[in-house]
Amino acid sequence: MSRPAQQQIFRHLTNHIVHWFCLVACGLGFTNRLAAQTWTNANFTASQRADALLAAMTQAEKMAMVSGAGGAYIGNIPGNKRLGIPALGFQDGPGGAGDWNTGVTAFPAPICIAASWDEALMRQYGTYIGEEERGKGGQVLLGPTMNMARAYQNGRNFESYGEDPYLSFVMAAAHVQGIQSQGVIATAKHFVCNDEETDRWLVSADADERTRQEIYYPPFRAAVDAGVGAIMASYNRVNGRSACESEALNATVKKLWGYDGFIMSDWDAYFSTVGAANNGLDMDMYNNAFGSMPATSLRPILMAWCSAS
Repeated sequence: MSRPAQQQIFRHLTNHIVHWFCLVACGLGFTNRLAAQTWTNANFTASQRADALLAAMTQAEKMAMVSGAGGAYIGNIPGNKRLGIPALGFQDGPGGAGDWNTGVTAFPAPICIAASWDEALMRQYGTYIGEEERGKGGQVLLGPTMNMARAYQNGRNFESYGEDPYLSFVMAAAHVQGIQSQGVIATAKHFVCNDEETDRWLVSADADERTRQEIYYPPFRAAVDAGVGAIMASYNRVNGRSACESEALNATVKKLWGYDGFIMSDWDAYFSTVGAANNGLDMDMYNNAFGSMPATSLRPILMAWCSAS
């Protein structure tokens, strides 16, 4: 693969990540600690501020924002003190602030809330979860889960909303709106057809386009329409190809639906560097596939970071 082609791929890739770092940093007030710069000036548009910040970043600084690193949370993207970009802490999960947190609420499982068919209740549920997540210092909540309960053996069916695509569509939007009302980025996961845990890194979920559009895609489309900040691509293969390098990431999610947030991989998912970058994956969480290639576009995260100020 030629160097210009690599640069073109990663210009697109890093644009999406920078857009959402704008949302987080401005929302947390990091820019108030810096000398006046174009990207700290709320009189400029988010797009102008993101472009200015991107222009000020070195190649190494850009590359640091497309791959997971070590840190206090289950997932971490390092901050940049020189430019005032905060670190991002990613934390589970769909039913509340999880991982190793203490002093948190044991909320009902999402499928229980969905069974009420009460959209307002789901929005309130998401609001409380987002509030608690922010109180624990996280910026990105790794939820909600919105996979279909198509296999009763799946041990994680309780995380989502059941087997009805319409119910999942309605609940996904309300859940996302509630979480993000608290200044926390919600993550729609796991895209797509991730309906069993057994051999999840290897299994191929084979479904034609109509089936995906009518059953599996609706909650993710609802999340995009609700303004979800992040999407997580799943471990499994879809029709024989890793979901993290599926053509649907670009063709369906970004182009057809108009999604302008960022798409991350699930943790240690299997995918190829070029295939994933070409097809719309923006952030590599612990596969290290993006660490060896040039990252030259981070604009969308920076735009959203600026939009919040």
